Amino acid sequence: MCSDNYLNIAAADQQCAKNSDGREVIRWTVVQPCQQVKLGPATTAYCFPADHISGAVGWREDTSGMGVVFSGDTRFNNEIDLVKRHYE
Repeated sequence: MCSDNYLNIAAADQQCAKNSDGREVIRWTVVQPCQQVKLGPATTAYCFPADHISGAVGWREDTSGMGVVFSGDTRFNNEIDLVKRHYE
């Protein structure tokens, strides 16, 4: 379960979200399409343009030799197929 109640988020701003103790529990990171982001020791992700409203993106996350694509509420398009094939 992931919700603001579970994380005890009391405040959020442009940089992060903090719990009721004032401890930072989430930090936002601005990324550009196709920029790779390290999420942990063995986990990476990158976003790609989605066929949706301007600026919308999907995400590819990879860990331990497995990957998953989150395309959001977009119809199938060539970009999703390219992202999938790039890692097969």
